Amino acid sequence: MITLWRRYSFIIVFIFITFLMGIYIISSKTSSEQTHLTVTVQEGDSLWSISKQYAEEYGISTAQFVKIIEKENQLYGKVIKSGEQLVIPGEYIHSSPSQLKMALKEE
Repeated sequence: MITLWRRYSFIIVFIFITFLMGIYIISSKTSSEQTHLTVTVQEGDSLWSISKQYAEEYGISTAQFVKIIEKENQLYGKVIKSGEQLVIPGEYIHSSPSQLKMALKEE
């Protein structure tokens, strides 16, 4: 048994470390993508006012933020009402401006 361990210990340790790294990478990627912004519509809010409030914070133009809200909440041409919850997925919030433009063109 001891000679077996001496002979294959490097391979066993390598597989174990690779397995742990794979689990870490998968869990860190899914947790960052699932982070999202949920906004509850208040009396007098509009898509533009909500977008203006959050767009600068995330480095997105107000117009782009309006498009994201419309796309992700299926609001094309609809009026938002007080109490509604609007969700913006983390993939948009954490994207670079070029990635964001590509995502918006895929409508």
